[in-house]
Amino acid sequence: RHYNRAANAGFRFRELADEIAEHRHDVLALIREIKARGRDFGPNICAALRQHVASHIADIRKARRERQELERNFGREPAFSEC
Repeated sequence: RHYNRAANAGFRFRELADEIAEHRHDVLALIREIKARGRDFGPNICAALRQHVASHIADIRKARRERQELERNFGREPAFSEC
């Protein structure tokens, strides 16, 4: 049973890494677009874009905290890194 929990934690750990990479990719693409278009956006659109970027960053932070917790709890288990 503990082996399965550790293996599932390892899978989730790697899944979160993929989620972080996707969020980073989306944020960087959005920032490039904002910089390229600059003043073409009105204040309301700029505020919405900033909120969207902030949301991605919050998701990245949450995923990193979850990864730290998984590693702290299961990182020494062989099943954590086997899958």
